[in-house]
Amino acid sequence: MIYEVMGGVLVAAVTWFGMGKGIENDLRGITPALITGVVGYLGMFFFLHAVDLGKVSVVTSLTAVYPVLTILLAAIILKEQMTYVQYVGIFMAITGVILLSHG
Repeated sequence: MIYEVMGGVLVAAVTWFGMGKGIENDLRGITPALITGVVGYLGMFFFLHAVDLGKVSVVTSLTAVYPVLTILLAAIILKEQMTYVQYVGIFMAITGVILLSHG
């Protein structure tokens, strides 16, 4: 993981120096970008930790269920209407998670 962080720093440095003065210094843009980077690396850390503790086949299958969270957040925050297919998909995804966790 440390090498991935080092790679990220290298890409950031090349981008920083390559863009020169074209980079904005507005906190309204920097703050969300920093939060996104921190959350992204935390997600990667926990994924690698889960792979270290469990079976890769189970961990990767469970991480593939993230669209359920996207659908639920869209329904809650954006007030989007869920379709019948989405309800069925969420039910099937949750059923799969239950089966994987007991298998």
